[in-house]
Amino acid sequence: MDIGNTLARIFPTGVVSYGSPDQGGFFKVLSLPQGTIPENCKVLACRQTTRTVAFQRRGSFLVKTDDFVLFFHICIAQPDSGYAEFVMGRSCPHADNACSQELQAYAHKSIRAACA
Repeated sequence: MDIGNTLARIFPTGVVSYGSPDQGGFFKVLSLPQGTIPENCKVLACRQTTRTVAFQRRGSFLVKTDDFVLFFHICIAQPDSGYAEFVMGRSCPHADNACSQELQAYAHKSIRAACA
């Protein structure tokens, strides 16, 4: 399965936008309702948070599907955006073991830092 279809399964109500894996595997999903949770994936790690950087984050997730490992933040959208939440994240295929391990290590470190 390609990353676009994978993201559409995880966030079936969202509007998916993504770059190619050779551009870092970055993606975003817009137009999500309040209280969005990832579907059709295995959650490896997560942390609910109200700590902010550039966007007010509601939660950070490291998830796995049959084909990809994904790390993303569910963020609260600006009031004038027309939707409640959006997602920003990065993915890599399981086949790229070095990328997968690197992304998982980064995600775990980021999730732990949110607890500090």
